[in-house]
Amino acid sequence: MSILKGICRFGKTTDMASELRLITTHDLCLYKHVKLRAAQKEMVRIKDFHDKLKHQQVTNLDAADYYGIPLSLFESSLDH
Repeated sequence: MSILKGICRFGKTTDMASELRLITTHDLCLYKHVKLRAAQKEMVRIKDFHDKLKHQQVTNLDAADYYGIPLSLFESSLDH
């Protein structure tokens, strides 16, 4: 748990344990406004970007880092 506390990639000190969560292809559909198949391809690109294996999960922090935006902005775009 202490690993998740510290300096965020965007320069803010935060308790990322409360913000960190796994994302699905449906989350990418909502964020990118694309169909499921396009979101699945995007998920593969995010995994490649972070050198993750096929079976490894993607977090919201991974996606925000991939898109180059703050985590809070990524999460707020998923709110309905």
